Parts: sequence; C-alpha cells; structure tokens
Amino acid sequence: MDGVHDLGGVAGFGPVRTAGSDEVASEDWELRAHALALQAAGESLRPWIEGLPPETYLAAPYFARWLLAIEELLFRRGAIHPDELVRYRDEIARGVRVVPRAESAELTALMSELMSAEQRLPRLAEARFAVGDRVCVRRGRSSEGVNRCPRYVRGAVGLVERICGPELPLDRPKGASAETVYTVAFRSTELWGTGEEPAFTVHVDLTEHYLTGADHD
Repeated sequence: MDGVHDLGGVAGFGPVRTAGSDEVASEDWELRAHALALQAAGESLRPWIEGLPPETYLAAPYFARWLLAIEELLFRRGAIHPDELVRYRDEIARGVRVVPRAESAELTALMSELMSAEQRLPRLAEARFAVGDRVCVRRGRSSEGVNRCPRYVRGAVGLVERICGPELPLDRPKGASAETVYTVAFRSTELWGTGEEPAFTVHVDLTEHYLTGADHD
C-alpha cells in the first residue's frame, strides 16, 4: 500500500524545508545510529521504516526513523523486549547507565563504503529504452518490498532524458537481475493539470520495470 512516506506531489504539507539539506548529517550521533541500525538488521530496513505509524513517521527526524525501525525489527525477532528498552532509556536519563563511546573498525568501514561514490554496482542490464523515447509509467505497484515509483507519476507519459546506470530494485524478488535506471522528464501539466504558475518540468529516476513504451506497448 501507499504510505505516509510517499508524499511527493501531495498538497497540504507546506513548503519543503531545505535548510542544511546539503549536509549528510547535522549531529554526530546520526551516522553512528545509521551504521548500527544497518549492522544489526542484516536486511533492508526500508519496509520497517515505511511501516512506522504515520504520526510517528512525520514527527521523527530522518535518522531517528532508522532507530525506531531497528527497534521494531529487534522486538519482532525477540532479540530485545520493549520493557528492556524503556528501562535502558530511564537508566541513561538518570545517569545510572553510562553508554561507553567506542570506535568500531567494522562500522567505520561500513559507513565509508556507504558514503563512497565508488560503491560496487551490479553489471548493467541491457537498456530497453533510449534517450528521447516516450514512456508511460505503469499504474500498478508491487506489493512486495519497497516501492520507488512516486504515486503522482503513475500513468503519466514522459520523455527519457538520461540513462543513469544499474540498480537492484528493492521491490523485486531476491535474486532478480539489475535493471536500468532512467531519468524521465514529465511536464507539470501532465502530472497535475494547468494551474496559476507557468508549466515546468519534473525529473524522476525510475527503474525499468516501472515503465512501458508510450507509443508501442
């Protein structure tokens, strides 16, 4: 199902906040929390993040969502009990439990790999579409995994502007092949109709299985 995480093109949520958006993280704990969550999970946390209650998702900062998601995953696995977490938080707040600061070579290497522009990518699949092709975004969405197709472009027709490279889609079965990612340009009038402001272009990166040929499929 579509969730509160997919707010692109939805009215009523105010302006996009851009202050500090050029920074990877604003506080030291954020990247440490991110690394710990990834290390403890052993699987994609995106479904757990997107499964947070809407009021929690909207109120929590970005990296706090990762912590909330790993907490829920560990609860489900039985690795920790909610009462233990409440006790730990209380003891830390009262200064009874001191959280030691430690450096982990494994976590440092993990974050270096995640933040590197030289990440290993799967072999590029053969591109079905070429730059300049008109494509239509499929209306249906996968019920498995994490969907990366914004709801406001489903059913819309756009123009392929760029072939970006390969990606392993998160909403495909495990073991699925890498797919080509395309930057597709959509006119605002195609997405939302005409309005008071002049028409503009919206660019969206989409993996191949979200697309079909607009002229011949």
